Amino acid sequence: MKKLLLTFLIAFITALGLNAAVESPYKHTFEKEQLTMDAGSKTLSGVSWSWTKMTFLGFTNNAVQIGSSKKPQTSDWTISTTGISGTITSVKVNAWTGESATLKVSVGETAFACGKNTTQNLTSTASYYEFTGSASGEIKITMKAGSKAMYLQSIEVTFSTGGGSTETIVLGEIKMGSTLVSTDKTKPTATYVKGGGEISFISANAASMNVYTLSDNVLAASSGEGSVTWTAPAATDEEQVIDLKVVSQLQNEGEELQKKEAFVTVTVPVKSNVSDDFTLITDAGDLYDGMEMYIVSGTIALSTTQNDNNRGQTDVTIENGILTPTSSAQLITLEATNVTEKPWKFNVGDGYLYAASSSKNYLRTSASPSNDNEKATISIETNGNATITFQGTSERNVLEYNSNSKLFSCYTGGQTEVQIYAKKTMTAVAPGEVTSMHAAVEGVITINKDEEITFSSKDAAKLQVSTQSEPVVGSSYKYTPTEEGVVTITPIDSEGKVYTEKAATFTIKFFKGLVDGTISYNTNTFTYTIGSEATLPELVKEPADVDVEYSISHNVAVYHPATIDEQGNITVNTPGIVTVTATVKADRAKTASYVLEIQSRKEAEIASTVKAPVVHITGGNVYYSLDGEWYWGTEDESDELSFANETEDAQIYYTMTSATPSSANVRAMANSETGTLYSTPFKKSDLDGKKITFWAEKDGQKSAVETLNFNIKTGIEDIDVENAEAIEEEGDARYFNLQGLEVKNPGEGIYIRVANGKATKILKK
Repeated sequence: MKKLLLTFLIAFITALGLNAAVESPYKHTFEKEQLTMDAGSKTLSGVSWSWTKMTFLGFTNNAVQIGSSKKPQTSDWTISTTGISGTITSVKVNAWTGESATLKVSVGETAFACGKNTTQNLTSTASYYEFTGSASGEIKITMKAGSKAMYLQSIEVTFSTGGGSTETIVLGEIKMGSTLVSTDKTKPTATYVKGGGEISFISANAASMNVYTLSDNVLAASSGEGSVTWTAPAATDEEQVIDLKVVSQLQNEGEELQKKEAFVTVTVPVKSNVSDDFTLITDAGDLYDGMEMYIVSGTIALSTTQNDNNRGQTDVTIENGILTPTSSAQLITLEATNVTEKPWKFNVGDGYLYAASSSKNYLRTSASPSNDNEKATISIETNGNATITFQGTSERNVLEYNSNSKLFSCYTGGQTEVQIYAKKTMTAVAPGEVTSMHAAVEGVITINKDEEITFSSKDAAKLQVSTQSEPVVGSSYKYTPTEEGVVTITPIDSEGKVYTEKAATFTIKFFKGLVDGTISYNTNTFTYTIGSEATLPELVKEPADVDVEYSISHNVAVYHPATIDEQGNITVNTPGIVTVTATVKADRAKTASYVLEIQSRKEAEIASTVKAPVVHITGGNVYYSLDGEWYWGTEDESDELSFANETEDAQIYYTMTSATPSSANVRAMANSETGTLYSTPFKKSDLDGKKITFWAEKDGQKSAVETLNFNIKTGIEDIDVENAEAIEEEGDARYFNLQGLEVKNPGEGIYIRVANGKATKILKK
């Protein structure tokens, strides 16, 4: 009685409507109703089961009777399986007999152990017998009875498999690109597409998809597994609004039909003129689905040559803003993968450009990339430089031109930027008024000679400039006048209409008296002690009317010890070292500078080459006062304070326990190179209500010992000032820093405010 028992599978699946695949671990249970008299085969969950004919005497007590008391039957069945790439882990047999009988199960060459009962004998009470193990091959079940019949109720096989479905197939939602389409008929998803354009809908696992009108007329059928593409009608002189119903369907074996409906309203804009010229795109808002374009860098275009990991280059001609392509330049059709958010795809005819690596400079072409690396965002500057950034997992994803290797590929940046030349949509939009980025006084623009002026008119397709015969393509125009005169800019729309009423006329004049002379300071270095009477160096000009601008730089990016205004007046704030620089405006290559070392009183009192540490803060302000101490004004708990070393390799010390520091009560900070900050700053909570004393040491020399008073909470403190100049009007108040220098436009900080004959110390916030 060799061979098998599994013909019952077919009837079982049909009668009970079970899924063609079940949850892991995968299993099939064969009930007595599925036992038949015939041999058969069936593929379920990617596994092909087959068995040969065997004889059963009939159904008894919800079981299949095997043999009888007069004719007991010993059965030896083999279940053949094809497609189980994993293992069979369990076989359960629900059977019994009126006397002792044996039941054995093996898979391939492996005998399964009985895990449910302590013996393999069948008793007279119905129960199942579970045989567990891990093996692969054909399943062999041996049942041996004594003098009575056996009764078989079910057999269950549990297995793992790499073939077929591993779970019940579920129909996915209907999407348009990455946009989920509404299932609410009263609130359809709104989108648009140009005349003759296409919209693709997808639904995961769908076996068929159709596009209908709301009255159920079929407009498009499945274009591929789980997708359908609908083509919009041609554009007309009137806008078209079309309501669509998209339906997806799926039916697992033995399962009722799954069906989903979604609704979308599509707008087809009016017919618009498209220029046959390839012109520079300077606004990402001009991009549209279906646009024909070339990617270039200067006059080098991305070519049709696809190398292993990048694209080749070819020369193109660009004259008067119009690109003339060659057959070797790659014509690209821009596709919007999502009509609302617009990640773009670059169709090159035989596939799409995409960033092909997450760690290498690759640009490849593929008809079906494995991720989102073929989708890109595009931003465009007003000068036409385009940033094309592919999405997905790639880190090197910016399409740029490599002028050294003469190729186009994807980088993290640092290569030559690209531009887009395309056939631009020419739907007429009235341009705006012509304006200039330079301030005009009654139509007069005064500039330096050879300075560039930019004129623009929003939505203009071209600008007619009175100084040249041909219009300038684009909504902006950069102009460098070589002589004084009058220029008129007139906007033109995309259909060629000239808007003289929106033109603007400007009179161009050059600044007078800009002198290209020489400048110098009478010293290269200058040491100034805060509170002293010393006069800071003055700038010597030849001739005297040389126009200069001033700047101050500090050796570390911390709070500046001094500032300088447009007239060259210096305001000293704290000790430190700065460089004061003057530059000739007429010839910026001519400069003069000197190093200004600002000392505290304590530094001036000692002869040491070691400089006191510079105080650095992340909030509030630090000031040095005439009494020779520092003050930190702050009310923010997050403010922090640290020190920068002014002497290379010096050791910084501080104490908060003694006014006279010694080695017994100081804590040494880590060495710091010049210009670096300490990694662990003091927080407000570290210093609240305290004083911190700090200094630096190197090679046995010690800097001045400075003291910082923490937290000035009050903003005003009255003080007596003898011989103060009386100012009668409040509006005539004058401000002086703590070194006695007048400040014309005081910012945040501590100042002496003199008004109405009274001097007041204030903290401006």
